[in-house]
Amino acid sequence: MASERHAQAEARIRAAMEQLLGGDIPEGLRCDIKSLSILSRVPRATLYRTYPHLKQEFEQRLGRVRETGGEPDPGSKSTDSRRTSPGYGGGSHA
Repeated sequence: MASERHAQAEARIRAAMEQLLGGDIPEGLRCDIKSLSILSRVPRATLYRTYPHLKQEFEQRLGRVRETGGEPDPGSKSTDSRRTSPGYGGGSHA
């Protein structure tokens, strides 16, 4: 039974990985490990402890997509620019 649950969880992680890397990112999520965990219904701690090979595969594939100029998460560019903008993260907003 445990091996069946393990196989089902791995299949859900792989399906979520394909969805995110394919650009089909539900509103409110990003192309990242947290969203991978949410979509696959596998707790993030379990993903890190039990499926580190899938986490690594996801990060490597995401890196390759970005190296070739692709961006599966179009919202990440605007988020990144906000983080580097003056005043982001506190300070005066006058």
